[in-house]
Amino acid sequence: GNRWTFKDFRGKVVPIKGRASDELHRIMDFFNIQVNNPVSVLTQTKSKQFLATGKPGDHYKFFAEATLLQTLLEQLIQNQKINGELSAVLASKREQLPELEAAVAKKQKRFEDAKAMQGIEDKILELERKFAWAVVEEAHRVVEKRKSEKKKVVKMIKVVDEQINAYEEQRAELE
Repeated sequence: GNRWTFKDFRGKVVPIKGRASDELHRIMDFFNIQVNNPVSVLTQTKSKQFLATGKPGDHYKFFAEATLLQTLLEQLIQNQKINGELSAVLASKREQLPELEAAVAKKQKRFEDAKAMQGIEDKILELERKFAWAVVEEAHRVVEKRKSEKKKVVKMIKVVDEQINAYEEQRAELE
């Protein structure tokens, strides 16, 4: 079939983790084998022939590809482009920063006001509870005072009843 196998330096088959093509790419990366690099595919004879007959521009292009300068140049250009984009984004964010800081300060003020308001509401609840207990205590005092007054009145009624009974007895004796 179309199955690849990899062998170690002793000729033993090495187990593959994942796909065979992925393993091949890992091996090529490890040994820095660049199949797209013209130096990898030119034989010594072809290289001499190319150098003897090629134009200076072709020689430079060949050199740039062989030493990966062309790849580095492309990456550098890409990085500069990304850097420019990021600089623009950063400048935009810096312009928005004062506005965002003002919004944060405003929210912070509202938060502090809300905390203060919560403190006031808590104080109001506490005072309402104290007032309710004060009303209960006052009502309790009034009830106790009335009970005391009632006892006095009941005592007075008993005294008056006794006096009336004593007068009635005296009257009955007189008659």
